[in-house]
Amino acid sequence: MRASHLSALTDTVIDLSVRLGSIRSLWLNARIIALPVSDEVAQKRREHLLDKAKKQGHVFSSHALALARWTLIVTNAPVERLSAEEALLLFRARWQVELLFKLWKSHGHVDEWTSRLPDHILCEFYAKLIAMLVEHWVLLESCWDDPHRNWMLCADLLRDQLPLLILGIRGYIPLSQALACIREALLGSASIPARSTRPSTSHQLLDGVYWGLT
Repeated sequence: MRASHLSALTDTVIDLSVRLGSIRSLWLNARIIALPVSDEVAQKRREHLLDKAKKQGHVFSSHALALARWTLIVTNAPVERLSAEEALLLFRARWQVELLFKLWKSHGHVDEWTSRLPDHILCEFYAKLIAMLVEHWVLLESCWDDPHRNWMLCADLLRDQLPLLILGIRGYIPLSQALACIREALLGSASIPARSTRPSTSHQLLDGVYWGLT
């Protein structure tokens, strides 16, 4: 796909049928969805590519740099099941999965350990992973009903309630009571406000408006 070919098209969102693969018998029918980005975003992408090329000791082609002007998505989902606008919105929503792993790394430090012994490292990793699963379970139980939540901030607030949670897990107080108190503490907190510019992913999904196209 050439950037010059995309630039020649006038549609706001470009949706093209293509065949992928170099061997005819193995061709895969697919779609390329393209959305132009602003000059500022395109320039940042080119700078990132050039910096990456410098670090890895290779050179990006002028073709690759020209394609930085576009957000490109390849999918084999037919248009009747997934429109171009829906594909672009779902592409953005995938970032929420990355945020979960970011939360586990920055809060639980699951990618760090204090020992050089493999058995000790594995034990520490599983202990931290269990802690993150408990944290996620409590967040699900406490405030998952509000889709407009900043989960990084929710996790911070939950840490303040750890003594209460430990009392519930150890049986000193009913666990249901501990969770009810935590839910009350989180209620109304860490909500993402509606924004007229750059709306959050949750607002985009629920409002049914494809803000990424404006």
